Amino acid sequence: MSLNLYSQTQDSTLQRNAVFYEFAGVGGAHTMNYERIFVGKKLVSFSARIGIGFSDLIDYYGHFNPNMTIPALINMSIGKKHKVEVGVGQALSSIPEVNTKTGDPDRGSYFSTVFNLGYRYQRPGKPFLFRVAYTPIIEFNEKFTHWVGVSIGYLF
Repeated sequence: MSLNLYSQTQDSTLQRNAVFYEFAGVGGAHTMNYERIFVGKKLVSFSARIGIGFSDLIDYYGHFNPNMTIPALINMSIGKKHKVEVGVGQALSSIPEVNTKTGDPDRGSYFSTVFNLGYRYQRPGKPFLFRVAYTPIIEFNEKFTHWVGVSIGYLF
């Protein structure tokens, strides 16, 4: 008696990790991001990404007290080297604010829902990554704003 078994195959040329800088986009002014593909086929892949961004480094008292944003998304990419990318996630923002009782700087933390719809260019087996995306954000889950992000990065 014999039995043939077949399983799903992963694309062996697929680089599963990426680090990239994003100007504007889901993290605000600029972020550094890490992305990991957790399911990858020839034309479709699913990935998770997390980043960190800083802006307005000096607060209203002249002290180093930056705005910080940490975006985290799940993305789906379709295509070989020219890809359509769709994603959704959350961004945690930590922002210096005035404490109304003391007048001192205080930090407020807020979640925003973020979306990603864009174009991604990456040649299989090559380390270069380029992205441009429409990245609307529901700031603090209250106010809808339009953003466009541009990214450049390294695949490995």
